[in-house]
Amino acid sequence: MTLEDVIFLESPNHSGEYLIIAVKGTVLDFRYSRVEYVDQFSPLAESYLMYCMDSLTDQTVVIHSAMTCGIPSERVSWTSPAGTKYRIHFSADGVGNPMEWHFTMD
Repeated sequence: MTLEDVIFLESPNHSGEYLIIAVKGTVLDFRYSRVEYVDQFSPLAESYLMYCMDSLTDQTVVIHSAMTCGIPSERVSWTSPAGTKYRIHFSADGVGNPMEWHFTMD
């Protein structure tokens, strides 16, 4: 891997956590966004799109993030070449350990 294979993104509210996403193959419509809680009956809603890339192939994305405790405030989403959509919401567990909060596939 070279630096040309690494993409660095930064949340405006970063607080010291880093997410590393290794893309093997190709993904389409890669999005890094802020999300917000609406109510208990609604999914987390995208409130602000921070970065969007049409496609990524065999690259590593390093995100300087702001992982909140409890309800996630950021999301990474993408579409496979076959058209399947994926979303991962990130947060921390409240004692300083990052965790994958929620993964969905449409």
